[in-house]
Amino acid sequence: MDALVATYMLVFMRTVSLLTTLPVVSAQGIPRSFGVLLALGISVVLLPHVPVAELSFDRVLVMAVVYEILLGGFAGLCVRAVFASLSVASELMGLQMGLAMAQLFDPLQKAQQGPVASIANWVAALSFIAADLHVAVLVAMADGFQTLPPGQAVVTVDSMQVLIDVTGASFALGIQLSGPVLALVFMTNVLVGLLGKIAPRMNVFFSVGPTLTSIGGIALLAFALPSITRGILSALIEVIRLLPGILG
Repeated sequence: MDALVATYMLVFMRTVSLLTTLPVVSAQGIPRSFGVLLALGISVVLLPHVPVAELSFDRVLVMAVVYEILLGGFAGLCVRAVFASLSVASELMGLQMGLAMAQLFDPLQKAQQGPVASIANWVAALSFIAADLHVAVLVAMADGFQTLPPGQAVVTVDSMQVLIDVTGASFALGIQLSGPVLALVFMTNVLVGLLGKIAPRMNVFFSVGPTLTSIGGIALLAFALPSITRGILSALIEVIRLLPGILG
């Protein structure tokens, strides 16, 4: 009985650590207790299919719990890093489009996040669920309990290196996703600067420039949002393929 309770505890720790770091479960507007309750239910379902942990000392159990939390957290942070790339791209686009002032008035989200980032994150989260990638994450976690049973979890240098590589690639992906809008804003500013030099008395830079930048940026973002979403989904699929190596 004690071994079964310890096994359930270890399964729950790895599961709750993974779920609470996923951006979909921990998104704004979702109760904090949702991830914990979901992990409790999933752990009950997985328990009959998981090898029983063989632990003899309380100190060993404590270390096993710590390793399970770290292992699930590493896997969840790898997925979260891809969503972070979208946040980086959205903040860059919103800043260049002149929408940074909206960050000061966001009582609904209770966070300093621009409107472009809010829309892009919700679209990415819904696409993540629609593509059944959350199921792929759960399947990878369930398979990980077979290759790496509860109580035998270890955090290796390879796992940390995967997280570092994914984080570095996410920043590069964020700049790539925001590239078209940044290029359009740059060309708009060059055009407005040339008009300002041609007709300095019209004060084109302050009267026409912000309007052109915002309208052009929003129009291009609406056109490019499906492509951005497909790019994020492709990156998520690549990261999810790495999860069995991290969890197993």
